[in-house]
Amino acid sequence: MKYFVKNDDREGTCYHEFYKGRWDENKMEFWSDDSIYLHDDLMYQLKLEELILKVIPTFTPYSETEINAYDWKIIYQKAKEDNGELKQMVEELNLWVQKVFSRYEVFTILGI
Repeated sequence: MKYFVKNDDREGTCYHEFYKGRWDENKMEFWSDDSIYLHDDLMYQLKLEELILKVIPTFTPYSETEINAYDWKIIYQKAKEDNGELKQMVEELNLWVQKVFSRYEVFTILGI
């Protein structure tokens, strides 16, 4: 992967975790090996935060945000309008997202 990393490839803790399914705050399962991670710098440089906010106004990079298939479809379509790296990053994320939606109703972005 070019933009996202697995848990073993993280260098530090400045990452947004893309977690399969609903996150249960009582279990405190941070840094799951099933998750993928996006460095905070890339989140802002490529404007993924802005894209998500257009669809989910309650998104915050400092807490958890669930994304369902309907919202993801809109985010994905909006990203396809961008011809730069944002589109490429979202295409990479979409490969993971489609596998997640085959088993779960949502995925959760855990902020830093």
